[in-house]
Amino acid sequence: METLIVEMPTRIQNCLELLDTWLNSQKDNERERAMWCTARILGFTAKMNNFKAEIEFTRLGRLVRLLAVRCQDPVDNICFLSSQAVYNLYCILLQQKRMKNLLLCPGRLPLRPDHPHTLCPRRVNFKKFH
Repeated sequence: METLIVEMPTRIQNCLELLDTWLNSQKDNERERAMWCTARILGFTAKMNNFKAEIEFTRLGRLVRLLAVRCQDPVDNICFLSSQAVYNLYCILLQQKRMKNLLLCPGRLPLRPDHPHTLCPRRVNFKKFH
């Protein structure tokens, strides 16, 4: 999946939509696996730091709703992974906003990843919650 995202970053939404069936599954293990993939895709995208290619989430509200529902899942690991996915999605949207601001104000320098006003650090831990 990561190779596909690097080669075609505009297809991220399509990758996430393919997981919808499993994210809404009645089986815990299917939901957990799909949420792990979702968090991984969004985390990889957030760390990619290549937002020259326009990544659009045309169904952003639907994705946020789905992740928010999974934050209340009875399986603790799914809740954890869902919160990681929400955080990574927020980082992506924040980076997109920064890139748009840089295009509007080209003389302005972007914040370094370790700058105190940077809200999303580069390190995101994908270890399973125990």
